Amino acid sequence: MVCKINRLLLAVCLLVMPLTGMADQQYIQELIDRARADKLAERAAWHKLLHYKPNTFSGYTSQLVSRNFFNDPNGRYDPQAELDATIKSFFSDVRETDKVQNPQCLFIARYAWLKKELKFDPKRLKPRTCKRFQEWYKTINPKYITMIFPAGTDNSPASMFGHTLLRLDREEFNEKNRLTSYGINFAAENNGEGGLAYTFKGLFGGYPGKFSIVPYYEKVNQYNQMENRDIWEYQLDFTQQEIKTILMHTWELGPNHFQYFFFSQNCSYHLLSLFEVARPRLNLTDNFNWFAIPSDTVKVTLEEEGILKKVVYRPSARTKLQHRLTYLSSDEKDMVIDIVDGEITPQAQDVQALPETRRALVLETAHDFLLYRRVDEGVEGGELRKRSFGILRARSKLNAKSDIKPVPVPKVRIDQGHSTSRISMGVAEYDEAKIYEIQMKPSYHDLIDLPEGYTEGAQINFFNINMRYNEETDVAYLQELSFIDIFSLTSRNEFFKPTSWKARTGLEKIQLEKGKKARTVFHVDTAFGMMFGSSSSFGVFAMLNYRFIYHDSIENDYTMAYGPQAGFLWHVTSGWSMWLSLNEQHMFDNLHETLVNHEFTQNIAMSRDTALRLSVREYGIRDYTEQETKLSFLWYL
Repeated sequence: MVCKINRLLLAVCLLVMPLTGMADQQYIQELIDRARADKLAERAAWHKLLHYKPNTFSGYTSQLVSRNFFNDPNGRYDPQAELDATIKSFFSDVRETDKVQNPQCLFIARYAWLKKELKFDPKRLKPRTCKRFQEWYKTINPKYITMIFPAGTDNSPASMFGHTLLRLDREEFNEKNRLTSYGINFAAENNGEGGLAYTFKGLFGGYPGKFSIVPYYEKVNQYNQMENRDIWEYQLDFTQQEIKTILMHTWELGPNHFQYFFFSQNCSYHLLSLFEVARPRLNLTDNFNWFAIPSDTVKVTLEEEGILKKVVYRPSARTKLQHRLTYLSSDEKDMVIDIVDGEITPQAQDVQALPETRRALVLETAHDFLLYRRVDEGVEGGELRKRSFGILRARSKLNAKSDIKPVPVPKVRIDQGHSTSRISMGVAEYDEAKIYEIQMKPSYHDLIDLPEGYTEGAQINFFNINMRYNEETDVAYLQELSFIDIFSLTSRNEFFKPTSWKARTGLEKIQLEKGKKARTVFHVDTAFGMMFGSSSSFGVFAMLNYRFIYHDSIENDYTMAYGPQAGFLWHVTSGWSMWLSLNEQHMFDNLHETLVNHEFTQNIAMSRDTALRLSVREYGIRDYTEQETKLSFLWYL
């Protein structure tokens, strides 16, 4: 009897199994047919989930490079094929483990969107619990989302642009626990590579770029303390479901990677793509086909009506220290330096003679300066720790509070400065001829542009092209094509001793020899020096320049030049700036001539995005120079 029952069960199982498979296939086809009828593969939401961008002529390509992100072999290029294959994958019976996920969990944002659009029947398509994702999401527990913008610094070309990341805040978020939040970061995986290799690969997509979830305090330590960047926080008005969608998409991106491009598909660009997944009506990344400057991506985001809840400014350790120093007299500043250097102790007679409030301020400033030096200069040791403890112990004995106000919030936010692209049109008088000029540069900022919203004393421009037309000779020509033009003028004083520097390379039309026409040469310029005063008001600088010049008319095809450069940068008012540069470089080995380039320029801002610029320039070679006066209209866009 038992044998007969077992045979009957086996027969039923053999009959039901193919019927079950047939039922799955039938439902899969129903879903695909409905998806095609509704043209889901053409929807903006689907394209943004897969990061598809239209090709120049026809078709699409996903910006994601990883093969594992796609269910169809041709899924990176075919939205419809990928949608069909994705629906099929949801019927997988793979069970979740520590190393394996069911496709419903692996592509959880896609699953949620298709479930909403196609209204999956849970009896015909069994939903998975996705335990690993649920535990991960519960750990993060996001209620609010904030865009974080660490401002640029003057000590690194890459950091001059700034950076953006997202912070995920819990419902109980406040000032005391904000560091326990998590952040979403997109960055290149460069394996510690730096120098020219990092620059080259970063420019041409040589590194994979990946999203990661990191504890927020790690990023604060990196940007706000270690790199001394001020931080701007923009809390955004996304709904709870939109925030969850961002997290689901970040989860499914997982280890998959994009190509990282320093100028275009960078940290800021791809954060915008997360916003687009949450709100498919947004088309933020469409604004950045060539260049994605972090400040511009923040501007574009905040232009969306109602998206901004509030803004918080967090000054860096250096900014706080600079603010404290404005409250000290010169004698008190000397005391701070002597305490930090160990020349005197907090118990010294001059320190003890101060009123308690002033003594408290000196000791607090000394402790902050000691911490700054330990981080910024990498100075460590038991003696410094002992000195730090001694300062704190002396301060703890005082009941008085130092009477200083908080660091003032800048009047112009970092996202409210002038636009980063610029076109200028000018007319010049040169060698008794009239010259018409047009200049174009896609980014970013020069020293005498309107300074509000930008890093003080930092210039960084890329691909600046200068075309001219000589009315007398009826000739149009390339005056200059600057690939990279970086200038960092940072003030030195008894507390901060940075080196000012510049780096510039490109093509330029210059005079090399007396009696011969100017030639378009390739050049690489570097310089190092110092600035005294203030890059935000008036500062004087002196540098030593080195120049490499290549042209096939020169003996051995190249020459080297070196010489001094001095001048001043003066921001007379917020909208009126002056620049004087006296630059002479002696060429040796080949030509034995001295290049001369003396320039005085004034920039007057007419509005945030328009300006007039008047310059007087003497250039050429010594004893054979030309004078030029030029008036230009500048339009930032």
